[in-house]
This record gives sequence, structure tokens and C-alpha cells, in this order.
Amino acid sequence: MVKRTQITVSGTVQGVGFRPYVYNLAKSCGLSGFVTNTSSGVKIEIEGEETDSFIERLLKNPPPLSHIDNISSLTLAPNGSNDFKILESVTEASAFTMLSPDISICEDCLRELFTPSDRRYLYPFINCTNCGPRYTITKTIPYDRVNTTMSDFTMCNDCQYEYDDPENRRFHAEPNACPRCGPSVEFLSVTNAYQPAMKNPITNAIEYLKAGAILAVKGLGGYHLCCDALNEDAVNRLRSKKRKGNKPFAMMSPDVAAIEEFAHVSVKEREMLESPQRPVVLLKKKTAALPFAVSGQNMAYGFLLPYTPLHYLLFYRQSGFSTDRQPNFKALVMTSGNLSGEPIIFDNEEALQKLFDVADAFVIHNRDIHMGIDDSVLSVRADNTVNLIRRARGFVPSPIILSHEGPEVIAYGGDIKNTFTLTKGRYAIQGPHTGDMEHIDTIEFFKAHLKQMTFIYNVEPVYLACDMHPGYFSSSSCILNPHIEKTTVQHHHAHFGSVAAEHNLRDKAIGVLLDGTGFGTDGNMWGGEFLIADVYDFKRIAHFKYVPLPGGSQAIKEPRRMAVSYISDVFKKDAPDVLNHFGFMDRHGREFIENLMRIIPLKEFSPMSSSAGRLFDAVSSMLSLTDINTFEAEAALALESIIDESHTATYPFQITTDGVIDFSLTISAIVTDILNSVDKGKISAAFHNTVVAAICETVNNISIKHNIGNVVLSGGTFQNAFLINKTTERLKSAGLNVYVNEKVPCNDGGLSLGQAYIVRERAQCLSSKHIRVDNYP
Repeated sequence: MVKRTQITVSGTVQGVGFRPYVYNLAKSCGLSGFVTNTSSGVKIEIEGEETDSFIERLLKNPPPLSHIDNISSLTLAPNGSNDFKILESVTEASAFTMLSPDISICEDCLRELFTPSDRRYLYPFINCTNCGPRYTITKTIPYDRVNTTMSDFTMCNDCQYEYDDPENRRFHAEPNACPRCGPSVEFLSVTNAYQPAMKNPITNAIEYLKAGAILAVKGLGGYHLCCDALNEDAVNRLRSKKRKGNKPFAMMSPDVAAIEEFAHVSVKEREMLESPQRPVVLLKKKTAALPFAVSGQNMAYGFLLPYTPLHYLLFYRQSGFSTDRQPNFKALVMTSGNLSGEPIIFDNEEALQKLFDVADAFVIHNRDIHMGIDDSVLSVRADNTVNLIRRARGFVPSPIILSHEGPEVIAYGGDIKNTFTLTKGRYAIQGPHTGDMEHIDTIEFFKAHLKQMTFIYNVEPVYLACDMHPGYFSSSSCILNPHIEKTTVQHHHAHFGSVAAEHNLRDKAIGVLLDGTGFGTDGNMWGGEFLIADVYDFKRIAHFKYVPLPGGSQAIKEPRRMAVSYISDVFKKDAPDVLNHFGFMDRHGREFIENLMRIIPLKEFSPMSSSAGRLFDAVSSMLSLTDINTFEAEAALALESIIDESHTATYPFQITTDGVIDFSLTISAIVTDILNSVDKGKISAAFHNTVVAAICETVNNISIKHNIGNVVLSGGTFQNAFLINKTTERLKSAGLNVYVNEKVPCNDGGLSLGQAYIVRERAQCLSSKHIRVDNYP
């Protein structure tokens, strides 16, 4: 029986080869009709005898890069059509659809890239419907070439034929191009220290890299600064010029086999490295170390695989891509092309201006990047869940799907590791990693992405969410919309909310929120918090003991200040002698220590903090690992990197009747071990074991007293792999349900999702006129 069915598909269905797939599927089923992009998704009409089979196959095996969130159908009267067509896109004023993230080069394009007989042989911009740029080139939707930066390039006859041919895998591939009609690469030399051979731009780049040069290379979402990772002089020079302190560099290797020369790679880590998102994956180092300046004393290297044709050409342009291929390099430093504290540079003129004194040469191209975006960074936990550290290219703008519809909200996140989040219907759409809101260029980067996403997703927010910290720029009138109702969310409740949003948690749960800094409701700096919370409210049940931050924010940058603060708190009047005994006075100078001890009792100079991050800083400095942080969490990373995992001992600690977790006995025992020259790896292990024990004892006490079985772990301190793995393992063995961040970072990069979700749920509760009786203990 002939039927005609109208089908509406929503989700990530544009820029992923969905229309060509539908076209060929309809043809194989003998159906007529049409498919078109609309601002709300994809609209399909099919007519024939196999309409049910078509829908079943579409749902069972959609295009690999698509994600169908909803599909609806409506039966229509047959109209006697006898052909199937792809129609022009339709723009709907009030609708929206999901935009695809940028996707790494696929195997088919990679094969063509190195096939001499192919007309795109060695072409740096080869792509198809299954790979290539999406978010970074899109100006507006529907996702058509005219709405992207590829509109500057007119397809030649051959490319147009592919684009129009339903049997071709470039059928309706919007960035389609070739060497005759598409973007091109240019090589620009800055210094006379290296002489370009005036050959192919990629060949020049390879020769420069082999000679020890630093290159600024324009990629998919912006510029990278690049050098041979095995060339110690080049790496040292890059670190000096970029002024990154000790912050590790990301590296790119040609394949996983090359990475395994330097780092351990698990099955799950390999899966993430080779995924279409191509993130930077943090991997445990092997003894065959790269130059120290690549990552310093960190226990991990950050590696990613090539994700653009240009990257592959840097590795294989001269050596070839045969089965027995030998790449030009085993590893290249591939760090974000920016200056310290600023967002990634993606404009050619800005790159030439700002990176001129850093790079020896530039590899630029003329395909404009509409929205710059950095590389994503992640690690894999012991239970094989993903720990996103920076959510950006490859993941943005994929939505977090919420359990139900709700009002539209914009959340502005915090000032550190900033992101924003929009909500629309059942979706939370998080913007890319912005960085720290301390530079005008970062603010402009934030505003540009916010404007773009608000426009593309047609968001008209009725509520605006931000952190309650009075000094945060992200909460200031400089960037807030004065016409939208503003609601503040406490920092650690927002961390809790980010996990609740991911896992659809609505009932009360125990929240363990550990990080460096978050403004508390009592005016102090929180960071070692145990809450009973839901998406509406929270009550603080326990916390790490308050200690002073000598010099306020300066104590965040100088772990040595926290060491003095903790030792002063524990040893009181004997603190100077203790500091002298284990060499602190000699290392930092008596005058510096005495001045610190004078301001510690003065709250106007030394605010009180319960921060877990500052506790880790103190112990790291006590062990002479890190006295000055040159990047966030450097001291804690150094402490984690020396753990002797075979050492299972713990130190004593106390939990008071009013829920204060006091590590004074821990600090005292650590001082004793230092004076007795106990191995630092064993001290670090015992300290970490103690924190795990304190967390689990506190949670178990709360669980028993309040009959709550769900536990949420979040906050930047839980990026510590040892801490979260051991804590999760022990809590689960006690019969508790443990929830962690998997889709957004547990650090402040996840705050905006939590803020948006909490404000959205509060607003929905009020609008439904539902009266809540929380009865928080």
C-alpha cells in the first residue's frame, strides 16, 4: 500500500551528511519525496510502499556523526510524486537546530590525501560529509555553504559535480573544495636564521621544524605554536618565548604507536585519542622521557593525534604515507597559539602581529575561521569514565540533553576556566573554554561566542545565572544584560548542579565539592565542602577547617604561604622553630617568613579559607616540590606525581561534632616524617590516603544520619586521578551511588552548566506554583 509520511528529525543532523544519507536511503527503498534542512532540524517527506522500513533503518543506522534526539511522523495523502529530491534549506524564524562540532579527517579522505593519482593529492583542505570543519566556519544556520566562511570560494566544475552527485560521498558537503578552487596555504619566514627552500609551503615548514625552528601553524580553530618535541633547544626556546612558566605543552604524534614510545596508553585512552573529536589526552609517562621542558615534573604527557590534512602533511609530506611509512617527526609540540592569559589566536593579521616575536615562520591559510576554539583536554579515570579538563574543539557545541523542557537561561560561569551555558528546551548548550577572565581579549572572545550561540540557537533568555562572588568579572555589569533577571548561585552548589544536570539527579544527595576557591555564604573562601543538596537548595553539613590565606589571592600563587599558614595554625608559638628545623627559613628567608606570620592573624590581609586546594599546596611546599605556582594547580600536580602507590599508610585526622574536618594531626605527622627524612613519595601517598579516608568517613556519617545513598563528587581537586579513583572505589564498596562529571569538566569549566540547571529548575518550580518543603537538616 502506497503511503506518504512527513518526518521531522531533530538533534545533530546538519553538517553530518544527513541529507545525502536520507536521499540514498530513500532511493534504496524505492521511495519518492524530498529532504530539506530547516532551522529546527531536517524535514523529510517520503511516498511509497516501504515508508515504515525507511524509518526503521534511519533510526537503527543513522549517519555516523549524527545524533537523533527526536523523530516525529505524520501521515499525509499521497500526491503521486515519482522522484526524490534534496530541496533548498528553509529558514524558520522561531526554530533552532543543533550545529555539529568540528570533526577530524576521516579514513577515506586520508587515503585520498596520499594517493598520487587523486586530484586532491596532498591538498591540505580535503574533506567530505563525514569530516572537516563545522562550528568554526559557520556564520549562521541552516548549515549551507552560503552561511559559512567557505562562501568566499566558488566550486570548480569537478567539485560542483561531486556536490550535486547523490552517489558521491561529497554530495552536499558544504566545505567541498580542491586545489583549483579552494583555500591555499602560504609559508612566511620571519627570521634569517633559517633559509626557506622556496618549495612547497609544507616542505618549507618541515625543513624549518627539522632545523629547530618554532612555527605558528594555522589549524582548524586557531593557531598552534609548533616545534620538534625531541629538540631540547627548540622546546626551551618556545617555553622562554611563550612565557608559560612550567605549564606542560601538548604534543602531537603521527599515530598511537609513536605515542606509546613515550607514554602508557590504555584501551580507553586509545579510543579517545582516535575518536573524531581528537582531544589532547593526558597519559602516564614512560621512562623514555622527552625533554624536561615539555612537561616538567608532571607525571603525564598531553598527546593528541593529527586531526586536519595539514597536520598529516607535516608528518608525511616528505616521507610518504606507505604501509612501512616513517614519519618526519615522532612528536611535535602543538601548543595553543596565544600569549599567556589570552585566548587562542585565529585571525591571520592578529597572529602575525602578536606571534611575530615568538615564531620563526608562519604557516597560514586563507580559509577564515569564524569562531576560534582551542583543543579539548581530557584524561581517563580508573573506571574508564572520561574526565574532561577543557571542553572545546570536537565537543562544542554538542548539547547536554536534560530530562525535560524548561525556561531559557544564560549562565556566565566563573572567572577561572570560564565557560557559559545556554538552555533551550531540553538542551543545555555549553560554549567553549574561554579561559581566565583577566584580559580584555578574553572578554571579547567570551562575548563573541555568546552572541554567536545565542543567535544560532535562537535563545531569548528570561533568567541570567552567575556566581555569587562579588569580585568576579563574570558577575559584573560589564557583561551582564541589565534587561534579564539576574540570579546568583553559590559556587559549590553550582559544581553539584553540573553533576545533577548530567545525571538527571533531582532528589537530595551528598555533595563532596573540593576545589581551590569559591565564595561562601558566610563571606569566607570555601573549597572543602560537604553539602546535602538538590537542584533547588543546599545545606552545608561539614567542611575542611578554616585556615588563613596570608596575603589573600597571593597565597593562591605561592604555596609556600600556605605551608607557613598551616604550620602556624598547628604549632602556634613553636611554628618559627619548626619552620627553621626543616629548612623553610633558609629556603625563603627569615624576614619573609616573619612578615607572613605577622599578617596571618589579621583578617583584612589573611581571609579565612576551607580550601582543599590550599591544603594540597601547603603539603607540596612543605616537601619542597613547588613553592610558587606558575600555572593553576602546579603544586597539587607535583604532589600527585610522586605518590608511592604501594604505600597504604594514613596519617591521623579529626572530625569534630559540628562537622569540621581538621588535618592538624596530619600536618604534624608530615613535619615529623620530613624531619626523619622519610621518602617523599611515601609522605605524599600517606597524605592522599588520609584525605580519601577523611572524605569517606565524613560521607558515611552523613549518609547514615540522614539516610541518603547518593553522592556527588565535583570540583577541580577531583581532577587528581588518585583522589577520585580511591574515593569512588571506597564509597561504592560502602554501598553508595557515586556520580561524577563526565560531559563537562569537574573544574570551574563546568560551573556554568550547574548554574544554568539550578536557576532553570528553580524558575520552573516557581512558575508551576509548587510549594516546596525542603526540611534541610
